[in-house]
Amino acid sequence: MTCPSRCIVLSNVLPWPERSGLIQRLNRMYSYLGESISVDLWCPKFSFPEANELKEKGIYAHITGSKKIGKLLSLNIINRIAFLALPNRIKHAIRQGQLEFSSQQIGVGWELYLRFRKKNVKAIFCTYLKTFPEARIASWLLKVPLFFDTIDVQYKRREEEEKRKIQSWCHDVSAVQEIACWRQADVLLAIQHEESELMKVSAPDSLVITVEHSPTLPQQISNQDEPKSEKLSLLCVGSSAKPNVHGLSRFIQSQWPVLHETHPEVVFNVVGSVCEHIPDDYKRLAGIRWHGFVDDLDSFYANATVVINPVEYGTGLKIKTVEAITHGSCLITTPAGAQGLKTYSGLAFVMTEAENLAQVCIDLLSKKEVRESYCRGAQDCYQKRFAPEVCYAELLLTLQQFIKEG
Repeated sequence: MTCPSRCIVLSNVLPWPERSGLIQRLNRMYSYLGESISVDLWCPKFSFPEANELKEKGIYAHITGSKKIGKLLSLNIINRIAFLALPNRIKHAIRQGQLEFSSQQIGVGWELYLRFRKKNVKAIFCTYLKTFPEARIASWLLKVPLFFDTIDVQYKRREEEEKRKIQSWCHDVSAVQEIACWRQADVLLAIQHEESELMKVSAPDSLVITVEHSPTLPQQISNQDEPKSEKLSLLCVGSSAKPNVHGLSRFIQSQWPVLHETHPEVVFNVVGSVCEHIPDDYKRLAGIRWHGFVDDLDSFYANATVVINPVEYGTGLKIKTVEAITHGSCLITTPAGAQGLKTYSGLAFVMTEAENLAQVCIDLLSKKEVRESYCRGAQDCYQKRFAPEVCYAELLLTLQQFIKEG
């Protein structure tokens, strides 16, 4: 009996629970692809309770981790066998130092090959640089294309954080290393058009496609027949990512006092794991309510008068900007928060410098008709740009072409 066609997703973390924009992106994209091809998830380690919860969502056909085959044979023997199994041109490039792979990375790639060689795999996907080496080795051994979902340009993010003297999680990523990985990928997924153009220039032999993010449409609110609350409120949603913590902290420090003095009746709701990383002094300020991580954001967006995304730096696509647009919110953000979306500034959201956020909020809080026009613009933007059939169409077509061509 022939196995159904499948693709393998390599992730260094289990994409559950959905506490970050990255995890939301992975699950939305592979949920869409899963309607056309079986999608298996492989990650080196995970907890079974969370893995079972994720499996119940039906996004991934199978969720597996490492078998630690090094316990069965000498690790050196495994790595040697794996190296010898590579195509001759790859072995030559590694020997000449043109490609850099550690023996451990080659061994994990071999493990993936052994696990999936009889599973009718048609493609391998990996996210960020952490799983790229193992995914590249496995794809060569399985003779299938490697789709590299870059998410953002890590060396540019590192540079931005170094300018602000913020310790970067991608501190060890150089432009040379990252671009070298781009050039080894068969297909590069860029999360927004500006980064897509950069990758096309830097990796001319790789196929580059833009795959943005399509958030889940809001569920029907239980009290949707009731009028929206007339109480003025501000909303900021964010994960614990450093750009979110930095931007929100600076907004509270320099902008919130001005806004609160002008509109003391406004409630500022802060939602998400970003709450866990804000200084305690800020949490005692009047008018701000800290909600932490919540499973359902729909009611927060539905009742927010204005939504802000105050990030001041970063790369990639700002997931919370897209999320606010998907909810049809009146959004104010910065040039960094509008990266990849600036053509919609003035139509689907307001873009202003970080130091002007309070004044723009004050202005919009008193102009209901203007706010409503931005809400309509956001809804139109979602349909034209972020509906799943728009976001993922080129990716699905590319994958289907690779499958057809074998």
